Amino acid sequence: MKIKRVSSAARITKIASLTDLLKEDVPEVVITGDMPKDYFSQENLTEAWMDFAYSIKKVDLDFFSTLSSFLPHLGVENDVKIVVHNSTQSADITKMKKDLLGHIRKALNNYDFDFIIDVNKAEAKDIAVTPQEKYNKLKEKNPLLDDLRKKLDLGF
Repeated sequence: MKIKRVSSAARITKIASLTDLLKEDVPEVVITGDMPKDYFSQENLTEAWMDFAYSIKKVDLDFFSTLSSFLPHLGVENDVKIVVHNSTQSADITKMKKDLLGHIRKALNNYDFDFIIDVNKAEAKDIAVTPQEKYNKLKEKNPLLDDLRKKLDLGF
């Protein structure tokens, strides 16, 4: 039986990489007391938000879709409100909050605000999944579609 020896350098590298992994999970705390607090408008906020969305489009198309579908709104005091339709979207934004918030703060030159993510299922759109549901949605938009279907003797 042969015993495999691991060099000291390899052990140190493994320990260093574990340390790096542990550091990634620790949230970075930004002290905003001495940071700039420039005024920004809703338009500036939306522009910075979409700039970040387009910067990650090639890397994560799903997250791009979430960001471009749910634009932030200026709230009271130093809050920016984001209303999403489900907890998955909320979790996605929360997971990327550090990078997103950092980018927007830098773009707006204002470090004195935070995001509030609100899940509002009542605003969720009805999404047609089955062919019948898709047909019914189209029929609502154009009632003549049903007449055409009958003339052509098609299903449903």
